[in-house]
Amino acid sequence: MTDGCVLRLAWSTLLQEGDQKKAVFYASSSDGGRTFSPRVRIDQAGEKVHAGHPQIAKAGGRVFVAWDETTGTGFRIQLREVGSAAGVGSIATLSDDESATYPALAVTRSSVVAAWTRRAKTSSEIVVRRVGL
Repeated sequence: MTDGCVLRLAWSTLLQEGDQKKAVFYASSSDGGRTFSPRVRIDQAGEKVHAGHPQIAKAGGRVFVAWDETTGTGFRIQLREVGSAAGVGSIATLSDDESATYPALAVTRSSVVAAWTRRAKTSSEIVVRRVGL
């Protein structure tokens, strides 16, 4: 790795506190992976949801993580900016229904593009949404 390169990780893990649930965390390393920042939980702590399948993307100087999580009746896609000088941003819900899973992120010159699978009765479809910067 070259000087100035930052390694960024987002992962889900099973928590053993209280009711078992999955949570999504973020950490970074500026020394090629020899040491990492303390992990930061980025899903909504305290809610009884399972968060998983995190995806990470860097656009300009901003870093975003998307994940899916359970709701009372299904799943939703969440997005949060992480790793900025200000810490972590607020969580944005990207999906407009409760059958959304497996997010993916891509970066264009002017935005982050999120895609996910939406389950239908007899099939599934891919939903794409542009997130402005």
